[in-house]
Amino acid sequence: MATLSTDIAQTLDITARRGDTCQFQINFKNAAGTALNLTGYTFLMEVRENNLSDVVDDFLVLAIATMADATTGVVSFAITAANMRGLPGGDYVYDIQARKDPSTSNTWVTGDFIVEEDVSVESSGG
Repeated sequence: MATLSTDIAQTLDITARRGDTCQFQINFKNAAGTALNLTGYTFLMEVRENNLSDVVDDFLVLAIATMADATTGVVSFAITAANMRGLPGGDYVYDIQARKDPSTSNTWVTGDFIVEEDVSVESSGG
């Protein structure tokens, strides 16, 4: 029996520290190792408690994705320290979706998002 899978997502687990800015880059390449031209693409990364939630607003953290030069295939992702303070230590899930236009969305990366507790905690006042 033949099988067809349209799932192109690669697994990449991320470990970050609570309260620290989480920044990283991913260099997207084709099977031959050539950088993808990402002109016209936008990227969305959401961190959730689990992958069973269908609620649109149920994401815990939303990462900001930027590209300095779309032709290099490099995308930078950042989650602010303030948003990372809101995630207690524990195991979460995330994915990164690539969008070329409003009607096309593909998950390119998925994995566990592990938050380690921090020792230093920012105080809330004087």
